Amino acid sequence: MSLKAEIKSFIKEQKEVIKNLVAMDKSLDKLEKDIKLHISKAWKSTKQSVELHIVSLQGGSYTTEFEMNVFIDIVGYKVIGQKLVQSKFCEGTIIDKPPTIKFLKDFANQMTKELGINVKECVKLQPTQRELEKKVEKYGIKSFEDANIYFKNDLDLIREGSVYYKGWEISDLFYICKKKSNGDLVLLYSTNGHGGGIDKVVVNPTLSEMDMFLEHVEQDSDNLNVRSLVL
Repeated sequence: MSLKAEIKSFIKEQKEVIKNLVAMDKSLDKLEKDIKLHISKAWKSTKQSVELHIVSLQGGSYTTEFEMNVFIDIVGYKVIGQKLVQSKFCEGTIIDKPPTIKFLKDFANQMTKELGINVKECVKLQPTQRELEKKVEKYGIKSFEDANIYFKNDLDLIREGSVYYKGWEISDLFYICKKKSNGDLVLLYSTNGHGGGIDKVVVNPTLSEMDMFLEHVEQDSDNLNVRSLVL
């Protein structure tokens, strides 16, 4: 077969493949709707007062795994390890008490049997303390949560704030804390002026270190009351 004939043959085959992919995508759209409807009806029949959320349905025309996975969770909650924890986006909101993890797992298993695809609860892995520490070591301290990881959860926050410079859009952060273990004052602040995170960590500061910190944060008039918190 000549090269010209090979190219013509390939284009012809390509057209047939694309036609089949388009047809498969249409079938998949219908399947997804039917799967979601089936799961939603089954959940409603459990008489649970909380709302089930179908997070994602993975699988389709372009996957080479040839399987479908459905992930579910409870609206307002997330699964961390073996616990249902209220989502931070819903903190302070009164929502119904969720079922147990076992109930959610049993429901997912039942849907797996009924549909012949993998239905799983959406689990967020809880990182270990050492994994959190490594992340802070790599990327630096950019929040009070990072600072507390750095100090092995030994900090109480007294005040957090920002230093805004005239003409600058990005501020420097600062945190005034006390160690739970011994009451030592801890100052954490940024002096890089471009949102790069904390670059100064001072424990039990000397008078000169305190003056250096105050000179920095008091550049912003919103922080003139900080002096009374640390002296």
